[in-house]
Amino acid sequence: MATEAGLGAGDLPGARRWARQLADHPLLAEVGHRATSWLLVADAFAGNVDEVLTGSARFLEAWQRAGSPARSVLGPAVAGVAMIHGLRDDHDARREWDAVLRRLGTPPEHVYGYGAVFDAMLLLHQGRAGEAWERLVPEPGDVWEWVTWIWLHWYVALRAEASVLAGNPDAGERLAGPPWPPADLEAQPVVA
Repeated sequence: MATEAGLGAGDLPGARRWARQLADHPLLAEVGHRATSWLLVADAFAGNVDEVLTGSARFLEAWQRAGSPARSVLGPAVAGVAMIHGLRDDHDARREWDAVLRRLGTPPEHVYGYGAVFDAMLLLHQGRAGEAWERLVPEPGDVWEWVTWIWLHWYVALRAEASVLAGNPDAGERLAGPPWPPADLEAQPVVA
């Protein structure tokens, strides 16, 4: 939780510190894919290419040794590794990691969470702001069920950046930020 909270708040050094402790924990030595998953996410966000390449080798070996389990919880790590390979223009490696992502059994709605975030980061890096905007076009309030926790802040920030760079006429509104909570949530009673 500390790693996830750090990522959601944009505290990448703190998130990485907590994720490193988890990755090095002796009780997780047998499940390296679980141990390294959040470290891969933190390093992917930070652009730590060498660390992602090294960590992804441990992740993949451990995941395969465990029988390549379909665990959607591993999706963010795999998507982050795929993004790093995209940033490196290593299209073959990106395709391999995209194939791993499909094998994890990731629910389709997660395309609006970490999938959209990592895709938009890559597209913006490549100067493809229009495509990044298309990837992030749903209003955060429309996909709030899947764009939550860690991903919401990144989604909103990348959406604003893509909107400006793509020359969207409503970019100013994006910079101001979306109304939150969505109107339909305001009417719902709080359940204790």
